[in-house]
Amino acid sequence: MVDMKQWRKSKAGAIFFGVILAILGLIFCFAPDFSLNFITWIVGIAFLVAGAIAIINYFTSKGEKPTLDLILGIVGVVLGLIFLFQPTSAQIFIMACIGVFIFITGLADIYDAIQMNKLGGQRWGLFLALGILTTLFGIAAFVSPLVAGSAIIILIGIALIFDGVTEIIVGATL
Repeated sequence: MVDMKQWRKSKAGAIFFGVILAILGLIFCFAPDFSLNFITWIVGIAFLVAGAIAIINYFTSKGEKPTLDLILGIVGVVLGLIFLFQPTSAQIFIMACIGVFIFITGLADIYDAIQMNKLGGQRWGLFLALGILTTLFGIAAFVSPLVAGSAIIILIGIALIFDGVTEIIVGATL
C-alpha cells in the first residue's frame, strides 16, 4: 500500500528541487560572470579551509608528522588565497589548463579517425570533423579562457534548466 504522506512529500520535494535547479540554471545563463566568480570563491574557501585544517592537524597531531601533509596544507591555503583574492587569475589558469586538455583530446580524436579510415571504418569522416571541432575549441579555450569559462557556465545553466523542468514534470506526475 502506498503511504500518501510519503507520496505527497516526494511529489513536493521533486517539484521544489526542480524549481531550485531551474532558477539556478537561469542565474547561470543570465549572469555567467557572476556565477563563475561565485563558484571560484566557493572553491577558494574550500581550499583555504582544507589547507588550514591540514596545517593545524600537522602541528597538533602526536607521533609521526608526514611533511607532505604540511606541504599540502600550505598549497591549499595559497590556492585558497589566490582563488579568493585573484579570482580572474585562477579562472584563466583553470580554463587554460582545460583548453590544453581539450586540445590534446581533439588531436587524439583526429588520430583515431585517421586510424579508423585506414581500417575501413564507417563514419570516420564524422569522427574527424568532431576531432577538428574539439581541437579548435581547445585552442579557443586556451586563447580566450574567460570567454570559454562563461560559455561553459551557460551550458551548465541550460543543463540545469532542463534538469529542473524534468524534475518538475516528474513531481507533477507522481
